[in-house]
Amino acid sequence: MNVTIKNDNYHIPVMLKETVNFLEPWRGGNYIDCTLGGGGHSEEILLTMNGQGNLIGIDRDSEAIERASKKLGNFQNFQAVKGAFGDIENIINSLDIKNINGCIFDLGVSSHQLDEAQRGFSFRLESDLDMRMDHDQNLTAYDIINKYTEQELSKIFWEYGEERKSRKVAYEIVKERKKTPIKTTLQLASIIEKCIPINKNSKHYIHPATRTFMALRIAVNNELLQLSTGLEGILRKINVGGVVVVISYHSLEDRIVKNIFRNLSTDPDIREQYKKDDILSKRLVKRLTKKVLIPSEEEQAKNPRARSAKMRVISVIS
Repeated sequence: MNVTIKNDNYHIPVMLKETVNFLEPWRGGNYIDCTLGGGGHSEEILLTMNGQGNLIGIDRDSEAIERASKKLGNFQNFQAVKGAFGDIENIINSLDIKNINGCIFDLGVSSHQLDEAQRGFSFRLESDLDMRMDHDQNLTAYDIINKYTEQELSKIFWEYGEERKSRKVAYEIVKERKKTPIKTTLQLASIIEKCIPINKNSKHYIHPATRTFMALRIAVNNELLQLSTGLEGILRKINVGGVVVVISYHSLEDRIVKNIFRNLSTDPDIREQYKKDDILSKRLVKRLTKKVLIPSEEEQAKNPRARSAKMRVISVIS
């Protein structure tokens, strides 16, 4: 199927053609985009359905909801809902959706969120330490950096960012915040840069603050628990024959997706972690991607932020 990737300067959808081909939305039905973002995946699904079926777009970011609602406002079969994808079961129940044919999770942070300085996601732009995807929540990156213990910070940076210098970074943060509160992204980034050697000549070079900022964002938004809860939630609700597409951007996310899909693709009798779950204990899925899929070289060249993307897809068979 021909899919045209549009750059609307908000967010370029990753692996768009692959997503639509796996979901097969031209057959109509009900679909859910659990991470609405800039609406790129949703727009292509709606265009492909050509007025048939329905699409629900979910996002915890009010700005994303507003922008996508304007962008997709001409589609009568689209509805945007503010909420975290960890709440997907409650959202489905509140909308009284009986049949779900497909669902997509495009994880991580959108290009717009990274590029909008005041959101505080980027170590390259001056901003207050925020990093909330949902501005209605209380916890911010400032709270974690200035209030958590050295041990708690080190654990976050290691477990969520796989930062090898996590202890040193945590130590320096605590030392510096005793002098003055750490309020901005650039202030934090400069502290991290002093802890981690820079080798810009390495072909694997990444900015020293990359892993720490990613870990902090994950902690602020509780992203890993949201992911596992959301996946299990949609798998309780989706039809037999339904398809779930997940695009992740780092190893921790991909590990969660891989393990849940693998556990549900084996004999139900040996899936210990789901034996007390009336629905998941009986659920069986087929992995449509035996190995993880990555974007083509052409897509990576056009959209550098797609380089770390990994796609896994399953269909529900019982």
